[in-house]
Amino acid sequence: LCTDLGGPLVATSANKSGRPAAASADEIDSDLVAGAAGLLDAEPGPEGGLASTIVTVVDGSAVFVIRRGAIPVDAIAALGFHVA
Repeated sequence: LCTDLGGPLVATSANKSGRPAAASADEIDSDLVAGAAGLLDAEPGPEGGLASTIVTVVDGSAVFVIRRGAIPVDAIAALGFHVA
């Protein structure tokens, strides 16, 4: 897909905001599937875990946490970032 698109494919979990992340294709919200051009079910997927930590960079030394996840906020702060 990345080669055909000419760049990286970036995605987080397949779920609506505030809903639990889908761990398999069967758990994806039917509204999301209905609005998609297709669904690639490559089961078995990787072992589960926490969802991705999502941040936005405010400036070169500060980040705003959009969603807490696998990378703890204190680990981001330990890298020298101010976390808001």
